[in-house]
Amino acid sequence: MADTNSFDFVILGGGTAGLVVAARLSEIESISVAVIEAGEDHGDDERVKIPGRWIFSIGSELDWGFMSLPQPGLNGRQVGQPAGKALGGSSAINGHAFIQPTRTVVDGWAEVGNPDWNWERLRPYFQKSSTVTLPPEDRLKHLSLSNLDISKGSHGPIQAYYSTPLDEPLAPAWSQTFENVGYGASGTSDAGLLRGGFSSPASIDPVKKERSYSRSAYYGPAARRPNLKVFTSCVVERVLLETTSAGERATGVQVAGKEGSFTIQARKEVILSAGAFGSPKILELSGIGDSKILAKHGIKQRIDLPSVGEGMQDHLMTGISFEVNDDVNTLDKLRSKDPEATAAAEKAYQERREGPLSFGGINYFSFMPIDVPGSGADPELERLLDALDAHGNKGLERQYQYLKSVVRSKDKASGGVYLSPRGTTYGASSKASDYSISSLPGKYITIGLSLVQPFSRGRTHIASADPSDAPVIDPGYLSNPVDVEVAALHLRFIERLAATKPLANFIKPGGLRNAEVARGDDREMARQWAKRSVLSNWHGCGTCSMMPKDLGGVVSQRLVVYGTTNLRVVDASVYLSLRLGIPSQGCIWWRNGRRISSRRITASSLSRSLIEIHCSMRKVLVAHVHIFLCLA
Repeated sequence: MADTNSFDFVILGGGTAGLVVAARLSEIESISVAVIEAGEDHGDDERVKIPGRWIFSIGSELDWGFMSLPQPGLNGRQVGQPAGKALGGSSAINGHAFIQPTRTVVDGWAEVGNPDWNWERLRPYFQKSSTVTLPPEDRLKHLSLSNLDISKGSHGPIQAYYSTPLDEPLAPAWSQTFENVGYGASGTSDAGLLRGGFSSPASIDPVKKERSYSRSAYYGPAARRPNLKVFTSCVVERVLLETTSAGERATGVQVAGKEGSFTIQARKEVILSAGAFGSPKILELSGIGDSKILAKHGIKQRIDLPSVGEGMQDHLMTGISFEVNDDVNTLDKLRSKDPEATAAAEKAYQERREGPLSFGGINYFSFMPIDVPGSGADPELERLLDALDAHGNKGLERQYQYLKSVVRSKDKASGGVYLSPRGTTYGASSKASDYSISSLPGKYITIGLSLVQPFSRGRTHIASADPSDAPVIDPGYLSNPVDVEVAALHLRFIERLAATKPLANFIKPGGLRNAEVARGDDREMARQWAKRSVLSNWHGCGTCSMMPKDLGGVVSQRLVVYGTTNLRVVDASVYLSLRLGIPSQGCIWWRNGRRISSRRITASSLSRSLIEIHCSMRKVLVAHVHIFLCLA
């Protein structure tokens, strides 16, 4: 292939954020845009389109299938790190959870040195990102949504709706149980202040009953534009840089395709959107990073930026599976590929677009502060918070200050608690595709936990100078003892929740379960279960952090890589642990700054382009929000 390709903007990664930026820029006919994607277009793949089949994409060719190093904080376990390898990225494989973040986490971005990135500034773009279809009045009441001010969003590209069936008894039981333990549903999603147990929508088209994600919502309408070209099955080898008086300027990229290596030139900007693992990898392969790491692999350094790949965070998840009464509908047989259950689900979906294949991974959720009996603080948690030491890392010290205020609060969420109608194998397998398949006999619900404000930090770096080699991923899970204690406290709350009616009425007396974490005052049981069981929530972030450079940042508020003039990063790698208040990869899209007419988008205004973070969430939102992603 001739290396004469030249475009105004070259976007590296056709995933959740990359396709949004590509669609917005290509609205201007005079601007040419190229997207480089390592995966293929799986838009017609049933594992992508049919909501209930999302779990079967994990571990397949649609997934990069990364694995962490053995984690000391998890008793030496390795943990799977799913990431989408297809047009749409992780928004193509997540579990459809569509849960907006809290004001707390968004304001946290401003607190660590990004004053333009706060809730009030971004709020209009949350509202303009999607179309949320509300159910009729009887269903609103059944889902216990009548007391909440649920934002309808606008007429944005991503479609979401409440897929929980009207005859599903767990929906009202979930909300009522939270009310009975003192956390009744209240607040508004529009203000980022939801509280208590509530039902959540899914990123599913309410008419087609198919996945709504960046490939279908953004790239689909833009695919025929003559000024937009997508290169699939192409791996980025490095960004091409030239030295100028103002800094390093990106002139293009070197790409490996099926027919060999070739060059794509960028006249205006190169935009990195390869994810929390891919973006730092490309920077290092291009000579941007820590001098010792680059020298180790024989790469010439262009910019000394030691924070590249550092500061990784993730929303860890764990939970407790409880055996339920025989008349409770669960997904256990479907997840274990029982022929009869599979045939019935397939028939219901194909004939009526109903049944378990018509909805995603999580329908019931709650943002939770730490539940400590009485009005005082927890002594052990306070001891650990007082002992925190950033060891001279000014950026981490700034983060700790904010995070400590969150976990000490009676109102701000440090955990996300959710219900899934199936058993799980938390900790029993390092394969992410196995987590929702229980080996226990019978029927189960799982009350899960996601740490939405983790203190632990890790890293990811290149394994070699070979672009085809997977990165080395060391998330540092539970390396900070505060995370262990916060997880233990939330797990004990789950035990309390399960013992409270009406939810307790569904749980079989004396039934099986995958763990016991509360026996009297013995909190050590919960700590040990966390270490044995936690898995990635597939929401890796923070590896190209958006902070002032003197605090350890990699990109500025305008998402420009320090030391460059026209190289940006627009994916979840720029966000800190204060990233999204969701435990699943949900879908959220925003622009930083004022709304821009498509006729006025320029190179200088790119940082205000719409960015989608899944979040699997994900990536948010569901957003991988894996719902269970982003659960992916």
